[in-house]
Amino acid sequence: EVGRYRMFQYSKIFKYLDYGISYKGLRGSEKSEGQFVSIPGGGAIAGTLEQASGTFGYHYAEAFFNLNNVWRISKYNFIQNSIGVNAGYGFIRNLAGATVSAAATGNPGSFSTQIHYKLGFGIKMRGNWLLIPALETPILNILPFEPPRSSFGFFASRYRPVILSLRFFFMRPANTLDCTPVRTREGLKMPTDMDKQNKMDEVR
Repeated sequence: EVGRYRMFQYSKIFKYLDYGISYKGLRGSEKSEGQFVSIPGGGAIAGTLEQASGTFGYHYAEAFFNLNNVWRISKYNFIQNSIGVNAGYGFIRNLAGATVSAAATGNPGSFSTQIHYKLGFGIKMRGNWLLIPALETPILNILPFEPPRSSFGFFASRYRPVILSLRFFFMRPANTLDCTPVRTREGLKMPTDMDKQNKMDEVR
């Protein structure tokens, strides 16, 4: 995935918003076994045992955004809780095989939209870089709308994706033109770049 972020200056709950585009692949397989029974007795009918198997592979191009809460636990680490929305188009949809279950569910369509939750652990690296490994899972399907479901249906089963991601954040230098005046030995001054800001920090 690739994207951008925007910090919130005054929000106490969410510290920043991020948004972007991404690729997501879902792959899996299923095996099923079934047998016809007589009614009303319910006894198995000889010679009617059936077995089947199927595989699926869906590839999505997605757009996403997240609202992020940050809980700082040390100088270089923080816990991040995020809630967001992802909307994708399945540009490749591969289904092979079948199921013998009478409870077969509908397979996902071309478009998918979900609300998701993400839990991450932030690590401050050298320079202006942050590393945030995170686990993400959907919490509600919007398209197709299946309340209260949040999983994907393939063949006769439902699957819950749990996505492990590693994010690298480059923190942009602050725009010091928006900074408040700094009191120095020479009086109040307005910082205009990071070098001057650092110098004023040394003499405050």
